[in-house]
Amino acid sequence: MGEFLAVNCFDHEETVEQDSGLKILVFYKAPSCKLCIYSSIRDGEVNCMLGACDSENKSLDDGSKKWCYLTGLLIQGGFVEKEEIWARSSNSFKSNKELLDEIGNDLKQHFDGLVKLLSSS
Repeated sequence: MGEFLAVNCFDHEETVEQDSGLKILVFYKAPSCKLCIYSSIRDGEVNCMLGACDSENKSLDDGSKKWCYLTGLLIQGGFVEKEEIWARSSNSFKSNKELLDEIGNDLKQHFDGLVKLLSSS
């Protein structure tokens, strides 16, 4: 993940704790877009959202519609089938590292297409 961020000129912008530390959001900014990689202890997930460069670093469920879930963009762009996403989120436990590796692989494989899709929406 670190290599992907460096190659694509992402800089760490801010880390935000919410819900008394139960949710941690890490924001990165590049010339092309922003990334938010977050961990929610309550929901038991590690996930990623992409946003326009002018997206605010605040709660991702604030209704601004400037942030898009990585999985939603992957499906919308035809990069991944819904069934593959569902299979990934099966009931098998995955470590945070495994989840981050999946996110990193998706970003690495489809980044240019994701940025085009994000800027067209």
